[in-house]
Parts: sequence; structure tokens; C-alpha cells
Amino acid sequence: MTSLSRRRALRAVVMTAFVVAAGYGMYRALGDSTDGVADFLARGDAPAVLAGAAALDLAGLTLGMTAWRSLLSGLGHPLGAGPTMRIYGAAMLGKYLPGPFWSGLASVHTGRASGVPAARMIAAYALNSALVLLTAGVVGIAAAPAVLDHSAVVLVLGLALLGVLLHRPRLVLMLARAIARVLRRPPPQALFSEGLLRRSIAVQVVSWAVGGLHLVLIVAVLSGPLDAHTILLCVGGFALASAAGMLVLVVPDGAGIREVVLTLALAPVLTTQQTVTAVVVSRLACTLAEVSGSLAGLAAAALLARRGLRPVPDGPERTAGLTPSAPSEV
Repeated sequence: MTSLSRRRALRAVVMTAFVVAAGYGMYRALGDSTDGVADFLARGDAPAVLAGAAALDLAGLTLGMTAWRSLLSGLGHPLGAGPTMRIYGAAMLGKYLPGPFWSGLASVHTGRASGVPAARMIAAYALNSALVLLTAGVVGIAAAPAVLDHSAVVLVLGLALLGVLLHRPRLVLMLARAIARVLRRPPPQALFSEGLLRRSIAVQVVSWAVGGLHLVLIVAVLSGPLDAHTILLCVGGFALASAAGMLVLVVPDGAGIREVVLTLALAPVLTTQQTVTAVVVSRLACTLAEVSGSLAGLAAAALLARRGLRPVPDGPERTAGLTPSAPSEV
């Protein structure tokens, strides 16, 4: 066996082990909620509801991938569809591994194989984390209990915060630098245009809104027609819960923390039984969306690579530092 063949075989073994470990993490993430899932699946409309919810969440994830891809382009590394799906899919599966930074490490490994230096992938990880957290905070204002009965106030406040973020998009860079310091890595140094940052912010906000619709669907099935503030609560609560889970790195996909935040958000408008069911079904729908989306992305990327569409890795001159060799316009 040649050295190249051994490397390919080792890579296949590592990726297989990674997927198996992530699958176990997904099982742990569902925890002891199998009884609640079984009760829901006994409903005649359960398959359609679950499929619809997973599709909505997958649409939100796809938009989030688009925002991340734009940030990586701003770092001087625009990617084609194949490498984008491969890196993002591996990082998505990495969320389900217990322990810190698996998602980031997965993206670094697959990014290097696609020609993106580790330093740039770490910078993209910090930037995307900042983008996700800031936009989740903006969208999450819709779940503020103090204004639940005043949907117009919630909407105006959320739009005002979004306006501030769009007016000062470099807040994303400020938070990304703070995250880089926590990771003990050099801060992103790319000369991002404000236009690129605004586009990424807008796409990520839409990503939260679209992804949050999966919870709107589930709650509507459980409790009947929804009013405006309940819809806002579902979308905002989903964003806050996802961000909270992202901050807790020691359990797979923030398991437990995400559910606690979502339960607190939904409790004012649902019964206890409805709340528990909605939280469990949301977790199942999101898991299905992430698993199917990640595996489909990895499979599509592998197919494109076999057809000779894989990018040529960068040379040594492209691997030093974080400053791109060209202006960061998309």
C-alpha cells in the first residue's frame, strides 16, 4: 500500500469513527425523552409534522451556512459548494461530540483538506460564533417575558437592536476578537467591508427566523392557532435556546441547557405537558435536520471530489497569518 493510499484509508477510518461517535452523542442528546417522542409519534399527523419541522430547520441551517461561507470569503478563501458542504457538515456533526471545540476542530481538519489554512478556519470559527451569538440576542428579544403581552413593543425593540447591529456591523469583529482571545488565538485581521458584514448579519437573522418556524409549526399542532406574540416567542425562544446550548461546550449540542431555556420560553403560553412535548419534538426535528443535512452534504462533497472538482490546497505562502492577500470583498 502506498503512502497516499494509507493516508486515504486513515482518513476514511477517522471520518467513520467521527460519524459513529457523533451518532452516539446525538442519542445522548435526546436523553430520556424517548417516552415523550413515542407519545407524539402515536399521532396520525406526526410524520408530516416532524418532516415539515425538520425541513424548516434545515432551511434555516442552510442560510446559516451561507452566512458562514460569506465570512470565510471575507478572510480570503471563497469556497465552492462541495468544500462548503464538507466543512460545514463535519462541523455540524462535531457539535454532538462531548467536550469543547470538537466542532471547531472538525472544521479545521476538513478545511485544511480543502486548502484553507488552520488559522483562517479558526478565525472563521470565531467570526461565525460572534455572528450567531449577536444575532441570536437580537432575535431572542422576542422571547422577553416582560413584553409578552405587547407584540408591537417586542417587534419595535427587536428592529431597533437589529438597526444598531446593521449600523455598527463591526460589533461582530469586536466580539470575534474577544472569542479569539478566549481561544488563545490571533484575532481575525481581515479587512472586512461593512457591506459584507451587513449581508452576513441579515442572512443569519433570516436563518433564525426560518429555523424558528419549525417550533411555530410544532406548537401550532399541539395548541391550535397561534397569535402574533406566541409566534414571536417561538422564534425568539429558539434563537436564545440555540445560543445558550452553543455556549455550553461540555455536553453534546448543549443538551439539557437548550431544553431548559426553551421550556422557560414556552411555559407562559403552553401547558406543562404541551411544553415538554414541544421541547422534545423540537430536539428530535433539529437532530434529524442536522444529521440528514450533514450526511447529505458530506456525501455530495465526496461525489464532487471524485469528479475532480476538489480545490487545490494552498501553498505555504497562503498559510501564514490571518491577513488575506487581497481585499476582503465578495
